[in-house]
Amino acid sequence: MEGEEKISASLQAVKEFLAEEGFRPAVKAGDLRIEYRGWSIVVGSPEDDPEYFWLQLPFFYEFESEEEMRRGLEVASDVNRRFKVGKAYVTEDRGDVIAMVGVFVKSPEEFLAIYRRYLSILVSVAVEFRADMAARTEQEKGEEPGPPPA
Repeated sequence: MEGEEKISASLQAVKEFLAEEGFRPAVKAGDLRIEYRGWSIVVGSPEDDPEYFWLQLPFFYEFESEEEMRRGLEVASDVNRRFKVGKAYVTEDRGDVIAMVGVFVKSPEEFLAIYRRYLSILVSVAVEFRADMAARTEQEKGEEPGPPPA
């Protein structure tokens, strides 16, 4: 279609499937954008590597200071040890955090067979990062940790 952004064939299959599942995938900058449980998620598969798929929750946490970023690097390391495919990445140049799930599969169908598990892992990485940051911040202030932020 004229005027519509181009995406890889693998990502086109994902887009069609997600639409059938009730999502409203939008194409932006060659990737898909979906909403999942209140989170804005990006789904991608590079044209030159159709067996690699990734989901990203961009910039879900922004640091307010260098000290907070230092804590964020430690928390990201702790969170990353707890997840097999989900990771939290601190973008030191931007001062924020990205959650990501990246997997290699033989086909889009393999990715789609368990895509909900990937979405769940992605959100869990972000939720645990936020909770751990809050707990670590309170701990450094000498306070008892409260319930995790929503």
